[in-house]
Amino acid sequence: MRGQEGISYSMPVFLLDGKRLLHAAPWKAHLAIYPLSEERDLDPQAAAALADHSSGASTLKLLYKQPFPTEQVDAVVRAHLARLADGR
Repeated sequence: MRGQEGISYSMPVFLLDGKRLLHAAPWKAHLAIYPLSEERDLDPQAAAALADHSSGASTLKLLYKQPFPTEQVDAVVRAHLARLADGR
């Protein structure tokens, strides 16, 4: 597997073997990570923990004034890696 960085939709994007893993965009009060993993790809505990950070349009919204939710972001990345491994 080979990780890369790029720009797509005018945002930084992280790629794995040329396939989009996720996008990140800084906003005034938060960092947004797109897309949020589908609930079916997450374990139930991770899905429940992400509920506080999810926002409409499949967005993980991380407020700068709150501690960084490392475990939740890790769960999203792992779910995306599994999705890519499955060919989706």
